[in-house]
Amino acid sequence: MLRRAALVRLAVADSFQETAQLEAQTFELGQKTALAQEAKSVLDSWVRYEGQVKQRQQRELAENIINKITKELENPKTLQQILQQSVADVESKFLCKVRGWLESNHRNIEIIVPKPQ
Repeated sequence: MLRRAALVRLAVADSFQETAQLEAQTFELGQKTALAQEAKSVLDSWVRYEGQVKQRQQRELAENIINKITKELENPKTLQQILQQSVADVESKFLCKVRGWLESNHRNIEIIVPKPQ
């Protein structure tokens, strides 16, 4: 009986020791999980911050470009250049159309329209 009791006591002690080890492992895994969650949270926060910084920089760049163009459009010389270039573009396209029409419809007519440069 004593021997049996001693065996039972050893089995219970082993069981307690194994339970304690499993509880320690559970605690350690819980700590590792909490640390991983905290790291993920910090990284997510950093990604959001960088996204906000990038959006702000893009907004500022767009505002700077718009302001620069608006200021440039207030310059009469710039407006004159834009107008002259637009007129030249329209004339060039019109002359190309006229030349093409004349060449296809009136082969005997001498084309006196100057060719674009």
